[in-house]
Amino acid sequence: MAFPADVGLRSARNALPRHGAGALAAAELLLGEAFALAEGADRVTAAAWLGVLRSHQSRTEEALSLLRPAARGQVGVEHTAATLHSLLFSGHAHALAGYPAAALDVFSRYTAEVERRQVPRFAGRAVNFAGWVLRNLGASDEALDHHQEVLEIARSGGGSAELAIAALEDLAEHCVDRGDLDGAAARLAEAAALIQGDLVFGWRLELKHDMISGRLALGRALRGLASARLDVSDGLMADLGHIAAVSKVHIAVEAAAIPRSAALRALWGESAEAIARAATSGDDYELAFTAPASSREPILAAAAAAGVPVTEIGHVEPGEGVHLLDETGVELSILRSGWTHF
Repeated sequence: MAFPADVGLRSARNALPRHGAGALAAAELLLGEAFALAEGADRVTAAAWLGVLRSHQSRTEEALSLLRPAARGQVGVEHTAATLHSLLFSGHAHALAGYPAAALDVFSRYTAEVERRQVPRFAGRAVNFAGWVLRNLGASDEALDHHQEVLEIARSGGGSAELAIAALEDLAEHCVDRGDLDGAAARLAEAAALIQGDLVFGWRLELKHDMISGRLALGRALRGLASARLDVSDGLMADLGHIAAVSKVHIAVEAAAIPRSAALRALWGESAEAIARAATSGDDYELAFTAPASSREPILAAAAAAGVPVTEIGHVEPGEGVHLLDETGVELSILRSGWTHF
């Protein structure tokens, strides 16, 4: 007969390969059971892995609460992986919640903890995450240094294939930001050659690769068709605000027209929270662009060829700024348009 604590520990062990393979619903059930039944250090570990999953779901407040005990480093050597993942994904959750300073501080703590515990297989991960945060803060040169450092770690044998793939994908995004589409394609080709076998969180790496590749193909096809375009890194409303400011126009966005994923609908339904998150969350690997009505059919054909759906979400008119409108044309209030760099 198994005691409840033993059942909880077994559930946690069974959940990890499912989470790593992208079966989040199955992993969530098992980790919830583990968290409810485990005791002592095993409960801290179960909470940590559930927190990692919550971070992947962008449920940042829950993630931070669950990750906090293991991130303190009070769990023994046998729980090193859970402790380090707690630190790493605490930083990830802080970044998603819009607290970059807190995120960068946690990533520094992670790197110090890897050195203290002498576990080189975990090296470089927080450096790459920090590069992602810095790029979203506008510190693109410093971010580039971080990603290149991580790629060197991986190529020298000090890191995993997952680390190399993550760095290459981030470097591809950097190339896109700089308008170097050929450079982005080269980085993505390098990453694609490594995406094989049993990768930890390989589903996320494959998803990111596919999304960047598709948007890269569409970006090339939009040459001569779009009047303005950029990638959504700061948040849809924030980035459209950049276009409006440079072009000296007003952009009206129809809230109901903004695409919302099945995952977002599952978490927040059709609520005001769902609309706000769709309109203001960043790092979406999506393109936002404006184009004249005469380009509609060529753009739809280009999007179909690239395998990327496009959605018309608003219109450009004389004026200034960008506003989110409900079905009746009344402006919706949002607390912030996206990332604040300074």
